Amino acid sequence: MKANVYFDRAFYTPKFSFKKAFILELIFHLIVVAGIALAATGGAKLASATSSSDYTSDTRHLKIGYLILFLSVLLLVVFALYILLRLPHARLSDQHQQYNLQYYGEQPNSQQPHNPQNYSQQQHYNQQAHGIINVNGKVLVLWTMVAILFTAIRVVYGLVYAFSSDKQKLSPVTADFTIKFIFIFLVQFIAAACLLIGGIWSRSKYSTSH
Repeated sequence: MKANVYFDRAFYTPKFSFKKAFILELIFHLIVVAGIALAATGGAKLASATSSSDYTSDTRHLKIGYLILFLSVLLLVVFALYILLRLPHARLSDQHQQYNLQYYGEQPNSQQPHNPQNYSQQQHYNQQAHGIINVNGKVLVLWTMVAILFTAIRVVYGLVYAFSSDKQKLSPVTADFTIKFIFIFLVQFIAAACLLIGGIWSRSKYSTSH
């Protein structure tokens, strides 16, 4: 889901630096992986803890892991809102403008279009660009935010489980089927479905805007 928001920023943000974005993206994913690893190992070992010290250590790992994941979700929400607020004022990134100039036949440093017919097409494309940004980008970000909401529900369930005094009732292993179905399977399935719908719908909106 971060990729959806990242795509909108890359495509519609002027002076976008792919190198800096790649580094930030890598750091973010490493943090998320660390959170998942701590939550998974802490939760797995918690069920087989044989001493109070092991139980305390595993519980601490579980709490830290889910706290990291919760903060990561909050960061995604802030990032998505930032992109959503920028879309009405956005334009195509410099990289994509350069590609369009070359594609439609205009040389970047020339005063006259290399191909007048293609240049006219490129001008028409630029006139439509602002509308396409708002239609395509907004649809993609909004569906991504819905997916983030259901992902947040899954993470909050994990937080409640990690800080609960009665972990048997909320454990992903020993909890009731209803709890496991809703808070583990269903919310993640809906989140994935929202990303799929957003991707397909935004492409459809993009096509009909041409």
